[in-house]
Amino acid sequence: MNSVSTQRAAADVDRELLADLEALPAEAWSRPSSCEGWSVAAVVVHQSQVAEMLADGLARGRAGDPGPPPLVSAEGVQGWRAWRAGELARRAAQAPAAVLREYRDATAALDRELDAAGSAGAVHGWHPVGSRPAAWLADQWLFELVLHDWDIRVTDDPAVDLRVKDMAAFARTLPERLGRGFGRADDPALAGRYRVELAGAEPFVVRVGEGQVESPADDDGPVDATIQTDPAAFALVMTNRRAVESFESSGRWKASGDLARAAAFARAFRSY
Repeated sequence: MNSVSTQRAAADVDRELLADLEALPAEAWSRPSSCEGWSVAAVVVHQSQVAEMLADGLARGRAGDPGPPPLVSAEGVQGWRAWRAGELARRAAQAPAAVLREYRDATAALDRELDAAGSAGAVHGWHPVGSRPAAWLADQWLFELVLHDWDIRVTDDPAVDLRVKDMAAFARTLPERLGRGFGRADDPALAGRYRVELAGAEPFVVRVGEGQVESPADDDGPVDATIQTDPAAFALVMTNRRAVESFESSGRWKASGDLARAAAFARAFRSY
């Protein structure tokens, strides 16, 4: 499993996030984060829930069951999400020390499961999108951790950037996750092929058309437009956290080829 650099990158972010959280005064935990409707405490609880979900999926996967947990089998994904939302609200109302303790426990358990999966070979675990390899789940954790760390910090400093030292590891998480927030995959004006060149990382191609957004491996054919940016800027745009204009004005986002199509592509992301 090629996730050693991914786990290391996540550990670096986690260490700095924990230091920030430990220094937060009690009243700061209830302030709004950049996630609409979520306080700082709620974001931390959400991260605990993600870590718990991934760890549980890997533990069951190592035991031969890469499918959904019992509640999902009984109530469906939407029923599970409703239960999870209720748990988030309940846990976010706890004292900060309890929220922080649960986060530490959840991330430690996930680290153990990722280590065990790395030693076990071809392990799959459950995620709401389906059964996925352990390396994919490690990428998902890094992706969520980096972005939600930003959601907490940006309320204090609107100019703050993503906090991740290994941008190459983070960049590898992006192609398989960009489709979730893309809102115009069925728009004929956006149909085409886009080359994304991220500073310090491998470029990739995004195909849009007929309601689908995909980033196929080893696709080096002709493209309609090319976007040159960096992993942090691309991630903030593709998750609808920052408008592309802020990166264009600073020179961190440049396009060539069909400029109209490239501009429409950058503005097609709605949420994550």
